[in-house]
Amino acid sequence: MSEKQQIIDKLIAIARTAAEYSDGKLSLVFNEEDETTDKTTEAGHFFKVDGKRFGRDIELYGFMCDVAGNSFALAEFAQSMGMLKAMGLWESWEAVRHECANLSEFVPDELVSQYRALYSIPSPKKSTD
Repeated sequence: MSEKQQIIDKLIAIARTAAEYSDGKLSLVFNEEDETTDKTTEAGHFFKVDGKRFGRDIELYGFMCDVAGNSFALAEFAQSMGMLKAMGLWESWEAVRHECANLSEFVPDELVSQYRALYSIPSPKKSTD
């Protein structure tokens, strides 16, 4: 499996967890119109908050990996995950922030601390052996 597909799969899993802990306010949908439940093949996986689209298709982050690199795509995803706090979805935020921080495995070593800080998770200490 390609690294890009691994990232997409992890983002979808994180999104499912966020939805699970949202008390029904947040849902992860696939191939739906923005404000309906009608299917459209142009849409991928995305969030709906109270029935209205929130954020990008998760598959678009894979395209961002190709165009601008993993760090950019994951920083963009971090922005949307941060919005969980702004919307008062604290249980969702707490349920996913560690998994989100662990996506640092896909960013360059020099950016790991900064990336993990987006989720208020310190970088693991490296062995000095």
